[in-house]
Amino acid sequence: MKTLRVNKHLIFTMLLLGYFFAVFFRISTSVVLPDLQEQWGLSASLIGFISSMYFYTYGAIQPVCGILNDRMGPPRVVGIGIVITSAGSLIFGLATNSAMLIIGRLLMGIGLAPMLSGLVVFQGTRYPASQYTFLSGLSLMTGNIGAVCSVAPLTAALNIWGRQPVFVALALGILVVAAVLLIASYLDKSPELFTPPCTTSFKQQFKDAVSAIRKSRDLRRVIVVWTAFTAGILSLQGLWAVSWFCVAYGMENQSASLTATMIGVGVMVGNFVGGQFGRNPHTQHRLVALYILADAVLWGLVVLCFALRVPIWITTLAVTLLGVICGMGPVQCISSLNVLSPPGLSGSIMGMGNAVLIFGAVVYQWGSSVLIELFAPLAGPENLNLAYVLSFLTVTLSMIIPCACGLRLKPFTKQESSRC
Repeated sequence: MKTLRVNKHLIFTMLLLGYFFAVFFRISTSVVLPDLQEQWGLSASLIGFISSMYFYTYGAIQPVCGILNDRMGPPRVVGIGIVITSAGSLIFGLATNSAMLIIGRLLMGIGLAPMLSGLVVFQGTRYPASQYTFLSGLSLMTGNIGAVCSVAPLTAALNIWGRQPVFVALALGILVVAAVLLIASYLDKSPELFTPPCTTSFKQQFKDAVSAIRKSRDLRRVIVVWTAFTAGILSLQGLWAVSWFCVAYGMENQSASLTATMIGVGVMVGNFVGGQFGRNPHTQHRLVALYILADAVLWGLVVLCFALRVPIWITTLAVTLLGVICGMGPVQCISSLNVLSPPGLSGSIMGMGNAVLIFGAVVYQWGSSVLIELFAPLAGPENLNLAYVLSFLTVTLSMIIPCACGLRLKPFTKQESSRC
């Protein structure tokens, strides 16, 4: 059979679409489940469990997915993952009971788990090192566009066509992406596009990745900083920003939602802008330290703005700038992980780091909820804003203190990429 030549930019575009849908499906339940809760009479705890099935499976198999991307190549692994995701979307869309919803979310979490590590492995091995930071920013920005599209546009589509047609259409649509990746991985064996099979065992590769993280203090520091940057902003953006604006400024829910959207806009801008810097490994540690300091200042400013109830435009500007910094920082962290990872282990280490990040996001979202419940009786119903202020002051300190380890990073030495 004649070898087909597949353009690497086409493959990268398909991988970007995979990560777009990874974030899209992650957020989609916040739009779908509240209506189902009302229609089916589901309990709040059951709704929470259905939604969390994605995060549990997605986070649990991150290390496995990272290793598979290193061993088999991202096009094949991501393509198979999208097929599994399609099945999950179909089951979720056609669900007539809570068990089907749970199975659908579980399959989505499994199927979409390899998307980010697949992207970073492909861009790290198939593009020049000087483009890695830019491509990382583009990748994260694409994911955040998926988050935006999973709210207002998805809501509009559900109102027009309903849950079943929308999720069935999504299931069929993403199969096009899977088909391109799987056909390309089958027909095109050119070494400049795809990684040949690994010679080491799966178990040994896992041990090598764990050993690399254990031996490298800088790798551990970057993972901690990346987790703090992302988990902290998710607890604000994904859970409490709308409620906090309502409590502090007496806003209606719709107006508060539009205002809180500026956090996501800031993150997307930060992803893009962050990709323009940090292309020199020897100076990248300084950028990470700079973002940590800026993050500390802006978190403090946001809490202060809400505490003093300054004019709403100032608070909006503060949360937008916080989003920008929280978008720029992770770009540098991902790029730093690539530089610090031993040859052939970038996907494995990225998968392990992403598992820590997902666990951190769950802890921060749960922790912020506990803190608000703890401080609410102390503040009283007439001053509920104080409960939010005290809660997120605690959240800020819990992020910034461990992030201080990132201030001690040393200049990185780029290790040449190699296949397994």
